[in-house]
Amino acid sequence: MSGSLDEASTVPAGVAWEEEPALAYRWVIVGLMWLTQQADSLAMMSLGVLLPAMRKELGFDLFMASLVGSSNQVSQLILGIPLTVWAVRMKPKPLMIFSNLLAAAFIFLQGAAFSVWIVMLARFLASAVGNVKGAAQVLLRVQWVPRRELGLVMGLGMGMSNASQSIAFNVTPILLTAVGLTWRSALHVFGLIVLAMSLLWLIFGRERAVAPTPAVRPQQDWSQVPRLLRRFDVKLICIYWFFSLLPFNLLLLFYPTYLVESRGYSLGMAGLIMSVISLTGIVVAPLGGRLSDRVGLRRPFIWPLGILTMLGQMALFLPVSAPWLIFLAFIYGVCLWLPPSVIMAIPYELEGLSASDIALTMSIAQTAGTAGTVVGFWGLGGLVRLTGTLTLPLFLSSIGWLSRMVAGLLLPETGPRYQASKKAVT
Repeated sequence: MSGSLDEASTVPAGVAWEEEPALAYRWVIVGLMWLTQQADSLAMMSLGVLLPAMRKELGFDLFMASLVGSSNQVSQLILGIPLTVWAVRMKPKPLMIFSNLLAAAFIFLQGAAFSVWIVMLARFLASAVGNVKGAAQVLLRVQWVPRRELGLVMGLGMGMSNASQSIAFNVTPILLTAVGLTWRSALHVFGLIVLAMSLLWLIFGRERAVAPTPAVRPQQDWSQVPRLLRRFDVKLICIYWFFSLLPFNLLLLFYPTYLVESRGYSLGMAGLIMSVISLTGIVVAPLGGRLSDRVGLRRPFIWPLGILTMLGQMALFLPVSAPWLIFLAFIYGVCLWLPPSVIMAIPYELEGLSASDIALTMSIAQTAGTAGTVVGFWGLGGLVRLTGTLTLPLFLSSIGWLSRMVAGLLLPETGPRYQASKKAVT
């Protein structure tokens, strides 16, 4: 049965998460999660490339484009925490099967939309389903991934996600120009890929019973949210995601439009420059997590990159030639992708958090990041209408990367070296 635990994988009673033996099948589960991330990224991250064609056919301006881009963030803001509270009570495998089915349906709805409002609604609903997937994947990581491999797994996952982003930025223009597909047909192709993920989870998905730690609570409800928000470390993580997702998502959505309309580049060149940022992450994101695991520390891989990422994004607006812009995109990609897998491992390592607490913490942090993105989208749309230029708001949004420095300096150290020293003391 799809929702049942695999008895052969059950951990002996009383074994804590960090002490559990690692099973080889974990890489099948991790691989399925990576493929799911890639399939989702194809549909969501291709919007920036599809936007010019969508605007031409459906007839909406840049302000409406900012609303379309923020629709999935609004969904996270409104439904992220409630859906996570519900999802952590369920078995993760059936959640992954049915959420992929629903996500595919909403991607198909985007491709069939006759109005920009239908596109916004479909992206809103697809993002809501993504919240359920995120909670299920947190539970699966707790079941299958040893703590000592968290940085590596999170980094490899980001690298694979970046690969799909790069594919979206490179393949989508080819689908629209060389192959001759419309933006609707491209979305239908992406929907079929997400649909295929349901079948893969049905066949290969597996759960593993994990013995409860003292921090695990049998039920998770709304009362846990204020308790988590009272923690200083959770507040810092929320601040990090609020201010860092703002410049990143603005760049993803509007930088291709800026390159085409303000710099005169072709859509293919704009996609190439964007793909360089994502391609860099394929190598750099796993490297950041792996180095952090090897060194045994988290903070040194976060705070120095705050200023460097800000300067890297600002450099993308320098009046230089295309080859130099590609080089600057590579440098920005290095600064951008080193820290995320490291900071995403921290909630799994904080003291006193159960598996469902971790899922809720990740959802709260993502909601904070979503709030920052929505503020950025709406603020940028208003500024574009007021000033008539896209360049200045995009440039100024780079300041948000300083949140990395603040979070990296103030967060507690949680890395493997700290965990080992704590065990040595006790």
